[in-house]
Amino acid sequence: MANDEHVLVRDMRLFLSLSVCLVITGLIFIYSSSSVFALEKFGNAAFFLNKQLFFLAVGTAGFCFFRLVPVPWLARYASYLFLGSLV
Repeated sequence: MANDEHVLVRDMRLFLSLSVCLVITGLIFIYSSSSVFALEKFGNAAFFLNKQLFFLAVGTAGFCFFRLVPVPWLARYASYLFLGSLV
Protein backbone atom coordinates (compact mmCIF):
# COMPACT_ATOMS: atom_id res chain seq x y z
CA MET A 1 0.00 0.00 0.00
CA ALA A 2 2.81 2.42 0.85
CA ASN A 3 4.44 1.71 -2.50
CA ASP A 4 1.21 2.65 -4.32
CA GLU A 5 1.08 5.96 -2.46
CA HIS A 6 4.71 6.63 -3.35
CA VAL A 7 3.98 6.01 -7.03
CA LEU A 8 0.92 8.27 -6.86
CA VAL A 9 2.88 11.10 -5.25
CA ARG A 10 5.64 10.71 -7.84
CA ASP A 11 3.11 10.82 -10.69
CA MET A 12 1.39 13.87 -9.22
CA ARG A 13 4.73 15.69 -8.93
CA LEU A 14 5.56 14.81 -12.52
CA PHE A 15 2.15 16.03 -13.72
CA LEU A 16 2.50 19.28 -11.77
CA SER A 17 6.05 19.83 -13.03
CA LEU A 18 5.02 19.29 -16.65
CA SER A 19 2.03 21.61 -16.23
CA VAL A 20 4.20 24.36 -14.76
CA CYS A 21 6.73 23.96 -17.59
CA LEU A 22 3.96 24.25 -20.19
CA VAL A 23 2.52 27.35 -18.51
CA ILE A 24 5.92 29.05 -18.33
CA THR A 25 6.65 28.17 -21.96
CA GLY A 26 3.27 29.57 -23.01
CA LEU A 27 3.87 32.79 -21.10
CA ILE A 28 7.25 33.20 -22.78
CA PHE A 29 5.67 32.60 -26.19
CA ILE A 30 2.90 35.10 -25.53
CA TYR A 31 5.31 37.79 -24.40
CA SER A 32 7.79 37.25 -27.23
CA SER A 33 5.13 37.19 -29.94
CA SER A 34 3.03 40.14 -28.78
CA SER A 35 5.34 42.56 -26.96
CA VAL A 36 6.05 44.81 -29.97
CA PHE A 37 2.38 45.00 -30.96
CA ALA A 38 1.29 45.66 -27.38
CA LEU A 39 3.88 48.42 -27.00
CA GLU A 40 2.72 50.14 -30.17
CA LYS A 41 -1.01 49.69 -29.54
CA PHE A 42 -1.28 50.01 -25.73
CA GLY A 43 2.01 51.60 -24.67
CA ASN A 44 2.88 48.59 -22.51
CA ALA A 45 4.99 45.74 -23.87
CA ALA A 46 3.66 43.37 -21.21
CA PHE A 47 -0.04 44.13 -21.80
CA PHE A 48 -0.98 40.65 -23.06
CA LEU A 49 1.37 38.98 -20.59
CA ASN A 50 -0.39 40.78 -17.73
CA LYS A 51 -3.79 39.67 -19.02
CA GLN A 52 -2.57 36.09 -19.27
CA LEU A 53 -1.11 36.22 -15.75
CA PHE A 54 -4.42 37.55 -14.40
CA PHE A 55 -6.39 34.69 -15.91
CA LEU A 56 -3.73 32.23 -14.77
CA ALA A 57 -4.33 33.47 -11.21
CA VAL A 58 -8.11 33.12 -11.66
CA GLY A 59 -7.71 29.59 -13.00
CA THR A 60 -5.34 28.62 -10.18
CA ALA A 61 -7.77 29.97 -7.58
CA GLY A 62 -10.59 27.98 -9.21
CA PHE A 63 -8.44 24.86 -9.17
CA CYS A 64 -7.62 25.32 -5.48
CA PHE A 65 -11.30 25.90 -4.66
CA PHE A 66 -12.60 22.84 -6.51
CA ARG A 67 -9.79 20.71 -5.12
CA LEU A 68 -11.33 21.20 -1.68
CA VAL A 69 -14.89 20.40 -2.77
CA PRO A 70 -16.01 16.83 -1.98
CA VAL A 71 -16.41 14.55 -5.00
CA PRO A 72 -20.05 13.56 -4.19
CA TRP A 73 -21.02 17.24 -4.29
CA LEU A 74 -19.33 17.61 -7.67
CA ALA A 75 -21.11 14.51 -8.96
CA ARG A 76 -24.48 15.84 -7.78
CA TYR A 77 -24.05 19.25 -9.43
CA ALA A 78 -21.95 18.21 -12.44
CA SER A 79 -24.61 19.06 -15.01
CA TYR A 80 -25.13 22.55 -13.57
CA LEU A 81 -21.40 23.14 -13.41
CA PHE A 82 -21.09 22.02 -17.03
CA LEU A 83 -23.84 24.40 -18.15
CA GLY A 84 -22.23 27.20 -16.15
CA SER A 85 -18.91 26.57 -17.88
CA LEU A 86 -20.55 27.11 -21.26
CA VAL A 87 -21.64 30.62 -20.37
